[in-house]
Amino acid sequence: MARSRPTLDISLPRDTWRAQPTPRRDVRTLCRWLEGALPGGSAGIETLLARLHGPLAERRHLVAVALIVAHLRGHLRGSRWQRLTGIENADPRDVDREMDRVWDALAGAKLVRPTLLYHPGVKTVGPGSRSYERFPPSLVARWVRTRRWYLMEQDEDLFLFEPEYIEPLLRGAAEPDAEKRDYARAIVAHAARDAACAVVVAPQYAGPDESLAAFAPRYVRWAKVARETGAIETAEYLERLASYGTPRTFDARAQVRVRETERGWTGSVPHSGFARAPRVHIDRETGAIALVKRTR
Repeated sequence: MARSRPTLDISLPRDTWRAQPTPRRDVRTLCRWLEGALPGGSAGIETLLARLHGPLAERRHLVAVALIVAHLRGHLRGSRWQRLTGIENADPRDVDREMDRVWDALAGAKLVRPTLLYHPGVKTVGPGSRSYERFPPSLVARWVRTRRWYLMEQDEDLFLFEPEYIEPLLRGAAEPDAEKRDYARAIVAHAARDAACAVVVAPQYAGPDESLAAFAPRYVRWAKVARETGAIETAEYLERLASYGTPRTFDARAQVRVRETERGWTGSVPHSGFARAPRVHIDRETGAIALVKRTR
């Protein structure tokens, strides 16, 4: 029985910038096809393009997209990178920088799109319907580094609101060449704010262990990472959110628009998820924030 030709389990873009679905990657096949094709520097890119337009011309678009996706997934490391380039024990940051140059060259040669829509956990579940699994935290820093990589057409930041992504976002944003630095730090602040807001204005949906007091240690830890990575404004915001979970005397004068009551203050919290802005009460002695139930 004849052996089948090796293939790459990857779909070519169906529109201007999509590379989905891509459930698995035969990286060994890719490395075998491109062995020695990236010896480093401009000569490496010339060698790669010559290989793609020569022996691999029939599959050049497929191989070029597969190479970029393998890079985004972090598969071009160690012995695999050595097989492609001949460089042993390459620093991962050097690999990323070299692959940025490769992507520029492949885009210039019209073998890949200048930007790529790719989520490693996407699955097609029906006509025009997809499901998205957990985005690996180990890939967050690489996503922050490049302006070329998008997870979905819109609201991709919602993928990264979970606590496990916060520190990778902050540390990825600290890299000198991080293209999405401001965006990543904004996601951290947005995620922290939404979590704090949710336990106050929608406590019925919060878990039994979710409260501002329970969030405080987490926000303090993230604020420390933010300061360590130069995100001072983000750190100050996280510290302020953390302080809301700590008992303290609260004075509303000249700070917020609220109405004083016998035991503290009440005020409205603008929230897009409610037809009427929720009202909260802030305790004067402890600073505790609680939702005020409206009477019909």
